This record gives sequence, C-alpha cells and structure tokens, in this order.
Amino acid sequence: MYNDVSLFIGGQWTAAAAGRALVVLNPATSEPIGKVAHASVSDLDRALEAADKGFKTWRKVSAFERSKIMRKAADLLRARADKIAPLLTLDADFLTTDLPVVLHPKRRAPRVAPSKRPSR
Repeated sequence: MYNDVSLFIGGQWTAAAAGRALVVLNPATSEPIGKVAHASVSDLDRALEAADKGFKTWRKVSAFERSKIMRKAADLLRARADKIAPLLTLDADFLTTDLPVVLHPKRRAPRVAPSKRPSR
C-alpha cells in the first residue's frame, strides 16, 4: 500500500545518489511500511540547482496564471483525498477522523486525543 519513495528533482523521480534509503515505520505498530530515498549533499545540491532553475521560470508566470495552477493542484489533492488519507494515517499517525480536516482545512478541526504511547 505504501510505495517506496524516490527523490523528485528537476521534474524527475530519482534514487538517492549514494543509493541509501530509510525505512518508514508505521508509528502505531513500528512495522516497516515502505522506504524513502535518503538524500546526500550531492542530491541536495542537485535539488537546489533545479529549484533555482524552476523559480526563474515560475517568476515569469503571471500571478493570475500561478493562481490557476495552484487551484488546480488543490483540486487534484481534494480529488485524491481517498487515496492520500490511508497513507497519511500510516505515515503520520493521524486518526482517520482527523483526515478530512487535514485534506480539507475549511472543515471544523477535530478534537485532540492524547497518544496511547508513553513516548509522546
């Protein structure tokens, strides 16, 4: 259910340059649920270079067009909420009942329940 995650640099998914990855644990069970690429300094340098290049392009786009793009991104996020919600539950220890507020911030905030784990 939880896909292994690569680095997204310069518009492309890529493995970490050093090939390292970190195991993602379900915070409720401590069971492994996937892996994420572990970025090195060279990965960060590539990402900064790509971000700088992207910003130079983005700043030439009018505020109106940027707004349209950001609204479309928000629409896509809301449309995919049912697929995103279970991943947030696994990865961030959200309660399922809290997710509509996370994905739809205009909804009423959930009550905060204390963690059942003594480490929190």
